[in-house]
Amino acid sequence: MQQVTEEIANLFGDFNRRSGRPDSPGDALLAAAGVGVARQVCQYALDNDYDLEVAGALASSFAEAGLRGIDTSLLGSVS
Repeated sequence: MQQVTEEIANLFGDFNRRSGRPDSPGDALLAAAGVGVARQVCQYALDNDYDLEVAGALASSFAEAGLRGIDTSLLGSVS
């Protein structure tokens, strides 16, 4: 999970650089939040015999919606 979180944080950093924004320690925090949501949804699905494909799609949709609504001004204050 740590490796996936780091890879996602790197993707956020790459996106920020391409967009002309500075690197932010919030990239790692944001990545950890997304991975945590996905992990929890899938664990719940496993524990309760839900369809993992549906659970994965739900987790992905939730993370995507969360990213769209993120207050980017908060990311700069993470240290």
